[in-house]
Amino acid sequence: MRHDAAEHLQGMGVKIGDVPCDGCTRCCSRDLVRLLPDEDPDQYLTEAHPFLEARMLSHKADGSCIYQGEDGCSIWDRRPRMCREMDCRLLAYTFSKGEAQRLEKQGALRIDVWVRGRELLREKLHCVPS
Repeated sequence: MRHDAAEHLQGMGVKIGDVPCDGCTRCCSRDLVRLLPDEDPDQYLTEAHPFLEARMLSHKADGSCIYQGEDGCSIWDRRPRMCREMDCRLLAYTFSKGEAQRLEKQGALRIDVWVRGRELLREKLHCVPS
């Protein structure tokens, strides 16, 4: 379903992965960015993922990514694939508000990230399906 949504959005002129963040760092805080099997955990500061047998990027005491600095991501050029492919607009397009709220209760999605994706879609498309 995510792949179909990505294709549909791209067909409407939304370039997936090229998010106009404009300083937004919502997805960089309290998120579980796991390293994928082809990524070397020794290249990053990591901690155990709470739900999977995997490593994820470590967090500061405030919940933000260990690599989040005042000027943005300090590892932007070598950030993990999950960070490179993150697109809040795709989340907002894929999940209804009710689904997003349910996923937030399960700890699988932050609703403020979903909301930001919805805002960006409205700006780009001037309407968003519900």
